[in-house]
Amino acid sequence: MTDDVSDRAAAIIADVTGADESNIVPEMSLARDLEIEWPDTCELIPALDDEFQLSIHDADVQEMETIENLIDYVDERCGEM
Repeated sequence: MTDDVSDRAAAIIADVTGADESNIVPEMSLARDLEIEWPDTCELIPALDDEFQLSIHDADVQEMETIENLIDYVDERCGEM
């Protein structure tokens, strides 16, 4: 995972969830630690799509349990471009 992707994703997650960006770490659970539920993903995913010029699929999001999973996914997809 690159620091750039990690930092940019953390900023978006903080903006959507209201969490303190400095407290967001890769090991955090999206559901348990950040309490991200399906309605939140409706805001989070388009923001990530716009930031990274991606199209993240809903089915892929449902498989992501941690911030690290999300960052790895974005990092991998960015590498394919």
